[in-house]
Amino acid sequence: MDSFASRNQIVHHEAHLDVMQLVSKVPRIWGEHVATWHHKKVISKPSRWDPPADGFFKVNCDVAVREDFSVGAAVIKNHKGLIVGACVERFSTVDPEEGEIRAIQLGLEEALRCDLSQLVVEGDSLLVIEAIRYFPEQRNWRCHERIGDIVQMASSFDSCSFSFVYRDANEEARLLARWAASVILF
Repeated sequence: MDSFASRNQIVHHEAHLDVMQLVSKVPRIWGEHVATWHHKKVISKPSRWDPPADGFFKVNCDVAVREDFSVGAAVIKNHKGLIVGACVERFSTVDPEEGEIRAIQLGLEEALRCDLSQLVVEGDSLLVIEAIRYFPEQRNWRCHERIGDIVQMASSFDSCSFSFVYRDANEEARLLARWAASVILF
């Protein structure tokens, strides 16, 4: 459980604060924080979605987290910017990183259903994209097994890469996830 979820459990559900457990997480959380700011300095910030090369498909993924559930969304476009696939799914998790991971998994499943073979998967969570790209080196990641499943699924495509993008370049997946979370009926 991350620090915000722990805080909410303590404040809203009168859970017990395990100080030693919290202290043991500080080095990992600090390392993630520093890594995020380091990469923020070197990554250029595209302000719009860019089409993939001819023959490739972009899979943009995002998650909308609500109080007791989240919704993952994936939008797949070809090199002309035409949508060739899209999907949403409700998740029981309220952890943003786990939701982002599950949204990427959802996007890969949709690409398989669409019988696509060359993918560029984009997401706006740098920590998640790097955990996938550098798997299995980042062993302390709490969703290590699910990331392994994504890497395994990615190997079934002729080409599949993972890229971090800023929110502006991931707008359709973000809006689809937010819309689905607001009208969720399943």
